[in-house]
Amino acid sequence: MGICHYWQNDPELFDAVAAAALLRIGEFSPQGLSITAWAFATVSRSDPKLFHVIAAASLTRVRAFSEQNIANMAWAYAKASRNDALLFDALAVGAVTKIDEFIPQGLSNMVWAYATVNRRESKLFDAVAAASLTYVGSFTTQNLANMAWAFAKIEIYDRILFDALAAEALPKFGDFNSLDFAYLMWAFAKVGRHDASLFQAAAATVLPRIDHCGTPELGMIAWAFDQADLPSTAKAEKLFAAIVKKALKANLIGLDSKCGPQRSDTIEAQCAELVLQWIPGAMRNRYHQMGRELDIVFQAADGSLVNIEIDEVYHRTPRQRSIDSRRDRLLRRLGVHVVRFDAFDEFGRERTGLNC
Repeated sequence: MGICHYWQNDPELFDAVAAAALLRIGEFSPQGLSITAWAFATVSRSDPKLFHVIAAASLTRVRAFSEQNIANMAWAYAKASRNDALLFDALAVGAVTKIDEFIPQGLSNMVWAYATVNRRESKLFDAVAAASLTYVGSFTTQNLANMAWAFAKIEIYDRILFDALAAEALPKFGDFNSLDFAYLMWAFAKVGRHDASLFQAAAATVLPRIDHCGTPELGMIAWAFDQADLPSTAKAEKLFAAIVKKALKANLIGLDSKCGPQRSDTIEAQCAELVLQWIPGAMRNRYHQMGRELDIVFQAADGSLVNIEIDEVYHRTPRQRSIDSRRDRLLRRLGVHVVRFDAFDEFGRERTGLNC
């Protein structure tokens, strides 16, 4: 299987390797299983039959896996979008028993993989957090970003771990690439780590490199500063203006192809149904190209977007009002007309007359 190390996605070659592997999978060692999965995932090959038989073969041998085999296998299945429940369960158990043998890359790859496939294995994340405290000084910038992103994505806020990640990352801000830095700041904001010194340093880091930021980075950084809910500073205002300028230059003024979840049992859903009846072409739970979810959106006669937000009671809190204000300010600067509707009365009860 060493031929897969050439990192070239030659379809005929990988088809032949997959066909041969399917016939001889019982002869593969733990190292061979993990390397084969890793190689196919690395070149974005997600062959269903091959990944299925590798998973089945691995389940009977996972106790013999080294920590690197475990990390490579988890990474490969996450990268290939193969969320095999039994395999991930077994790998988590194996990882916890061998956690002291993992190197920094393996630790960050493990939690990245589980967060990517939305598996919240608390014992695994707890073990990785504890082990990471020993190695955090050896983490690369990518290790730091992946670790922070994974814990935030799966909504586990380990304060001690994030203290260590922040302390290690801050002096290295200038060494991060744009995407890893955006993931890092998104993660800090997501878990409520809103240190003024951290975000001030982040603004100073991003400003000179704003032209190198792509669409995902711009959206995540803007969202992170919105969520941080910090007093406005000159540097933060410069960053906001630079993000708007870059977004307009890149023509990021329309809708993304993604849609958000569309529940039917909420007050937002009731209001959306009414608006969708009244306004032809209106849509619900769409995303703007800058990453903001829009409750209801439609195109006005002049081609601009109109966003109607259906606010629940928590939007009345001072913090949420501040976050909403920054979010709406960005969208308005990008040409979106934002209207907010409070669906509850002064007593916090749903307003009457909203039934479809």
